[in-house]
Amino acid sequence: MPTALVFAAGLGTRLKPLTDTMPKAMVPVCGEPLIAHTLRRLKAAGFDRAVVNVHHFGQQIIDFLSENDFGIEVAISDERDCLLDTGGGLRKAAPLLTAQEPDAPILIHNVDILSNANLPQFLSAAQENDVTLLVSQTLSALRCRQPPLRLDEYRNGGSAHALPRPRPRVVQTARLLGAACGVAQDIRADAGIP
Repeated sequence: MPTALVFAAGLGTRLKPLTDTMPKAMVPVCGEPLIAHTLRRLKAAGFDRAVVNVHHFGQQIIDFLSENDFGIEVAISDERDCLLDTGGGLRKAAPLLTAQEPDAPILIHNVDILSNANLPQFLSAAQENDVTLLVSQTLSALRCRQPPLRLDEYRNGGSAHALPRPRPRVVQTARLLGAACGVAQDIRADAGIP
């Protein structure tokens, strides 16, 4: 079974003022912190190991995880000294993610995403792809007046540029239309990740 990386290090600026005193991972939803919902969901999907990155009020997350058992092994990728953002967080967590099964895919999940996506089905489908990103459409995205997003190109100054098919099979979670999670196939240091 792959390992999951739970991105929980962010500053939680969209959740202010709640995150003035707690990390977004500890914001309660239905009486439980977001991190509890995420870890229970991963356990229910068959995961037995997760890495959680921490920064903003990181000790609160560490304390909560040490005081609670979710039936899943949890390792901490500590970014309290310096917030590394998505790519840096993935790179720092890589040794923890690949320690037990170096070739297993990695599920990358934002702590502040709650969804009903079928994670085992998503992982199964991801095995056939170099890059897999799960996105969900939200009501606010439906109201967006911008042109539709295409995940196979980027825009720079109004001109579209095709993106080459990635060779290192890496996916990072994005918030495009409320993205829930992604799968990384190979995050080893020698996989060509800059």
